[in-house]
Amino acid sequence: MSLQTKLLTLSAAFILVPMGVLAWIGVSYLQEDKRAFVQLLGTESTPVIARAVGANLEALTSRMEAMGEVATAPYLNPRSRVTATETLFAGSGFFALRVKQAEERVADLRVDPASLGKSGEVILSGIDQAAPALPSGETVVENVSRLPQQPVARVRISRRASVGEIEVEALVDGRWIFSPSPASTLDTWVVDTNDRVLTALEASRVATQEDASSLPPVLALREGRTGSVAYDRGGTSRIGSYAAAPLGGLGVVQDLPSDSIAQAVASLGRKVALIALIAIVAALGLAFLVARGVSRPVILLAKTAEQIGQGELDAFVPQVGSGELKKLSVAFAQMQQGLAERDQRLIEAQEALVHSEKMGALGHLAAGITHEVKNPLSGILGYAQLAKKLAPEGSPVISHLETIEKESRRATEILGKILSFSRRETGQMEPLQPNTIVGESIKLVAHPLQMAHVQVSVGFGEGLPEVMGELSGLQQVLMNLCLNAADAMKPKGGRLELTTSKAPDGRVVISVKDEGHGITPENRQKLFTPFFTTKKKGEGTGLGLSVSYGIVQAHQGEIRVWSEEGVGTVFYVYLPPKERFVPPKPKPAQA
Repeated sequence: MSLQTKLLTLSAAFILVPMGVLAWIGVSYLQEDKRAFVQLLGTESTPVIARAVGANLEALTSRMEAMGEVATAPYLNPRSRVTATETLFAGSGFFALRVKQAEERVADLRVDPASLGKSGEVILSGIDQAAPALPSGETVVENVSRLPQQPVARVRISRRASVGEIEVEALVDGRWIFSPSPASTLDTWVVDTNDRVLTALEASRVATQEDASSLPPVLALREGRTGSVAYDRGGTSRIGSYAAAPLGGLGVVQDLPSDSIAQAVASLGRKVALIALIAIVAALGLAFLVARGVSRPVILLAKTAEQIGQGELDAFVPQVGSGELKKLSVAFAQMQQGLAERDQRLIEAQEALVHSEKMGALGHLAAGITHEVKNPLSGILGYAQLAKKLAPEGSPVISHLETIEKESRRATEILGKILSFSRRETGQMEPLQPNTIVGESIKLVAHPLQMAHVQVSVGFGEGLPEVMGELSGLQQVLMNLCLNAADAMKPKGGRLELTTSKAPDGRVVISVKDEGHGITPENRQKLFTPFFTTKKKGEGTGLGLSVSYGIVQAHQGEIRVWSEEGVGTVFYVYLPPKERFVPPKPKPAQA
């Protein structure tokens, strides 16, 4: 089984099993106690609707109070009161408004019956129904509907105004108090102060002003209770919940037939099954994406690992995934980079070892040749000097003898350099500050560098450890590197940078950087070979870098080079700190 298949199976199991358990528990709960579930739903929602009904009625009565206050205001003359009251009524939306003070009508306003259709007169007649006087502070809401298509409520309030006790009656659309929603599962209806149905989905119940005073929910809410009950209405067994509104003696009832509960649960079961099916498909799709998202990066990394294992250390490592997978790919790339760097260091170490062996062999060969050639050369120089003394004054032979003497001395000097390279010995070692070595060396070559139009830039590192060395030998190394850099930048000159720093391995690094023509790759392999030079004939012996190489090795250091044609060259001289310098063993005395 592949990794992707395993992940797909595992992801699907983790998603589907909990979902199936939850769905089974939910359906079992509904099947076990359907009635309690519906009763709980009604009990929770009915008090909320009752409070909303109370809030609607409070807003309505507040407007009625304001209009009653204006209609009886003693600070307005009769004409102004009438005008103000009519203005307020015109924007109120009421069907009719009547204000009484001490049983005397102060205001009696009605909308145009034609604006209410053919039955306008029937609708407005509700304001004329006889009604007893109200105690102070009371609010009464009555169903005065006559038509199925238009529920009408008469709201009566008794309040204390600035002129004393007043009574205000208003004829309004019953749906202002509450408008049942046809989309609701429960049948919600409101009873008025007289226990008659005020608003309901069944218009006939409102139009006939159905008396609901004998129904158990209405009886219970008149006792000040809130809850649910099973009862019969119109020959149908129902389950209902009830709650009283906080104003006007209104009550809210929500019920539904008992057999519809089973239908609702069955419908819910079908919906749960459909949702579960959709969830299963979605879960499988998600599991596939998760499995693919995890396995694909792992497969890519596995292929890359196989390439690296076959020696392709420059193989591309994809940055895949996110989170832990991304961390894995980054760590993989770092591992690959580490392997490549280690491989490069091994190659460099191998090349350095081969070069060191070659230089050692050349040193032994040079030492032997030097001893064999130096003695006869000393004889030639001595006889040339003697012949010059014995030659008559003004003899043309003298100039020839001086040439022999000059070239013999030059050959002796070259042999001395070869011997110095072959011995790789240094004088007395002492602690030296790297910045001091560079500073003293620059002073020695300042004039020739200036003549070659070279601008010198020095960057001294801070907190560098001391190194063990011979100042003159290290100065010779830096002088050779600086003069070679000046030659590389001829004839225009350029910028020469010398810096000191500390390498990650703790060694001191002295770098010499120029802006010359650079060194070709094939020439870089021969740089430290004795007698190799790219200068014109007569301008160099090819021993400067090889001697410098020997001096640096005698200081237990290392010299490296970086160069690019047309860009420049950088020589790096690595020297161990004083604490890591191993004193050379003294040679045994010769008998």
